Amino acid sequence: MPEINLVIDGVKGSAVERFAALAGKPVDQLILSWIEDKVNHAVVVAMRAGGATWEAVATELSVSITHARRIYAAGSEFQPVGKDDLKAAEKYLKLVEEIRDLANEGDLFPTPSQEHLNAIEAYNELITDLNEVGDPFPVPSEVDIDMIERYNQALPDASEIEFPVPSEEDIEAVERYSKATRE
Repeated sequence: MPEINLVIDGVKGSAVERFAALAGKPVDQLILSWIEDKVNHAVVVAMRAGGATWEAVATELSVSITHARRIYAAGSEFQPVGKDDLKAAEKYLKLVEEIRDLANEGDLFPTPSQEHLNAIEAYNELITDLNEVGDPFPVPSEVDIDMIERYNQALPDASEIEFPVPSEEDIEAVERYSKATRE
């Protein structure tokens, strides 16, 4: 296995040493953890370019074939797309289409034009007495309230209403009638 020596001078080198001490790792293991994904990707690319099978690549990296393919895809420009990603994209596109449709239907938040405002103002000027317009919320008179009370007293209480249960004879009669009217 080739050995690669990396020299980091000055403040950067000291910072890496302190960071490795905080992480509880030797410097070479810390740096390897930072670049391991890229190294694994390079191994996959080199082996596949050399004609190695996915099984051979997976064995070399001590991973499954699926994981070896994921390493390759993660390191390339093509990122694998999962079912959840597709569902999210479909929902996003559907929402975009709905928004587009709403926007094409006309004003989402219509505002009155100056013509509309002038017409309303002219209408308001014509009405000199609000009694001419009528009461938008009619208030019941005492007579109306008394009449409603009499209706309520005349109606039976809902708990007192009994609904008869049909007998077998009644059900058979309805079925015979229904059958006779269909023929």
